[in-house]
Amino acid sequence: MHTATQRLGALKQGIKPWARLLVNRQYDLADVRRKLEDYHDDGLPLDVRVRLPDVEDTSSLTKLLRQHVPRFRTLHIHVPVHEDAEKTVSSIGEGQPAPLLERLNITVQHELHQYIPSFAALQNAFYPSPRLTHLSLPASPLPDITIPHLSTVTSLMIDSIQAHYGVDLFYLSDMLESMPHLQHFTFKGSDNFSFCVMSRLDHPRVISMPNLVSVDVSAPGCGLDILRALDAPLLTDVRFNGYRPLEYQEEFEESLTIPIPASLRRVSERSPKLTRLELRSTVMHNPLDDYRWILSDDAFPQLEVLRLNAVDISDDALLMGVGQMRNLKRIELINCEDVSGEAVQRFVQGRDKDFTVLVVSCPSITQEDMMELAETVIVE
Repeated sequence: MHTATQRLGALKQGIKPWARLLVNRQYDLADVRRKLEDYHDDGLPLDVRVRLPDVEDTSSLTKLLRQHVPRFRTLHIHVPVHEDAEKTVSSIGEGQPAPLLERLNITVQHELHQYIPSFAALQNAFYPSPRLTHLSLPASPLPDITIPHLSTVTSLMIDSIQAHYGVDLFYLSDMLESMPHLQHFTFKGSDNFSFCVMSRLDHPRVISMPNLVSVDVSAPGCGLDILRALDAPLLTDVRFNGYRPLEYQEEFEESLTIPIPASLRRVSERSPKLTRLELRSTVMHNPLDDYRWILSDDAFPQLEVLRLNAVDISDDALLMGVGQMRNLKRIELINCEDVSGEAVQRFVQGRDKDFTVLVVSCPSITQEDMMELAETVIVE
């Protein structure tokens, strides 16, 4: 479809149009130039995706893209190693204003095997960018917190999966506090322990996040350190994923299990407006006591949605919540092997008829159990 037709169709739907440009290993420079000229004639902002497995000689390409930075609405850069990210960001964006840029996503495929103090190229690239609201970066190295882009960002994703030497949590904490308008934060982590002093449960560091409303953290250790440090009074949505690779799943020692309920208690104290909580692949230190608290009215009194995915909850633990959590409107049980249909039946007794139960891949909950549940509550 020609871009003019796309633009007309979008305008009819009340959507601001843009043009997409994908540059990958098969790119042809002449074809990229032709497309950019067509899009320029149509006056369309650009959604640019640069995915290059080999960044040996891209000077002609980056020089061409550099001319169109002021029309970038989104920019996604996917390269093999950090040095390629520095080179690509610098050659395209250094000294170039990006007045339309709303999303900047930088992904590095391979681990960083040497210490680099900061993501230097971002300091002077794609600025000013007054509309930038979504930023996605690798965790190592992070940019200097003085980069001017942070002041407008409302959504941040930090990917630590390739962080071979772990994550500098003090630096990340400083970065978060430099983002006064941040509302949504995602920390994607691998199975990293936290060797940082912040891993101490009594560590005093508090990260003030006055506008944060959702947080999604993963990885035992580092993710919990971040979650436990947040002071976010407007927080309504928390997701924690404690997944460990199969060969380590049985090795949830105290250094990993104790911080889970401890971190949730900090969230309870500092974020009284929480309405949605998701726990995935978590192992509690003392399941009965910990779930007794989580499922009580005291823990999260405003909670409306509870999603439990592959956690260690049992019938006895679930029954701790009978008659509790009065504002709860929905419970989702996914891959919960030790919960039976009978326990779910007892859990929903006395709840409103519009209370919703979602059950997926729970082997102890039968189709007959689901049919019985459907007589009193909504079953999905």
